[in-house]
Amino acid sequence: MRDCKDILTIYQTTRWLSRKYNTVEEVKTEHRTLGFSNWGWLVAEHQEQVVGEIVFGAERNPASGQVGMIRSVDVDIRYQKRSIGAQLVHAAEDILRAKRIGRVAANSPPEAYNFWMKVKYFARGSLYDIQAPIKSIPTRNTAKVTAKFVDPSALPKDWVFSLIAPPGELLAIVREIVDSDKQGRILEFYSGKTLVGAGAVVRSEGRRARFVADTMPQTTDNLEEVVSRTARSSTSLKADSVFTRVSSEHLPKYQAISHWSTVLSQDIPVNRFL
Repeated sequence: MRDCKDILTIYQTTRWLSRKYNTVEEVKTEHRTLGFSNWGWLVAEHQEQVVGEIVFGAERNPASGQVGMIRSVDVDIRYQKRSIGAQLVHAAEDILRAKRIGRVAANSPPEAYNFWMKVKYFARGSLYDIQAPIKSIPTRNTAKVTAKFVDPSALPKDWVFSLIAPPGELLAIVREIVDSDKQGRILEFYSGKTLVGAGAVVRSEGRRARFVADTMPQTTDNLEEVVSRTARSSTSLKADSVFTRVSSEHLPKYQAISHWSTVLSQDIPVNRFL
């Protein structure tokens, strides 16, 4: 926790960090949360001062095994252009490689893409931000699939997975609900006793809600129902519309469910095979 004083300085000088941090206690609180307990956390030091940080982790892809994720890399602006960010990335990769993880993914803002290319990460597809009025999403509710709400404080380990949703998106919404005390719902979907999908929705600005839905490989036919029921559960949050982020690969699956307003995301999905 003593590193958080230096990390606050790093956060305040990072050019593409969207959230603003004002106190050391804010940084300490974040580093104690569920959002961090599911991730690795390394710092770079120069003359006993922390000048950089990387947050990374892994989640299960039910179709292809484990996938590594780099959530953020931040280097004090006074120490950039010294390969510190690259050293942090390589150190995280060494840990992920030791866990037999063969692919690492990250989302890069446009201004950081040159950095990711230098450390041998390259764009793979693209991301789209999609939105629709809740009333335009068809209701899907079959007897074959049952849904239950999940207590965020007792989140099953099976939840750390991605197949249809971009890596890390499901856990990101759960983190908002658990760590930021935002209004939200977490759901599991079952066929009998078999987990076939998961979803989470959180209240956003205005009367909008952000959601993520995902399924298991053998149950992708249930995606329409998982998406519909997750998105429509946001009515309990008094939302009028919902939005999510999907990859170009899976965008047609969502377009088959409903009509969405679609915007190309500025974030660039980058990958590297270890």
